[in-house]
Amino acid sequence: MTEPDDEVTGPDDDVTDPEEFAEEAGLDPTPQEVARYEELAKKNPPWSAPG
Repeated sequence: MTEPDDEVTGPDDDVTDPEEFAEEAGLDPTPQEVARYEELAKKNPPWSAPG
């Protein structure tokens, strides 16, 4: 049984690179994963990452 403090999380929450997060989320991300990606992309736009 899960405790109220247990939070369902998406891909590794320590990831700060939107591209890495998207790869971990896979092809069918949850709405929460999409929202997390959008937050990461605002802070660190994927096109600004050195490639």
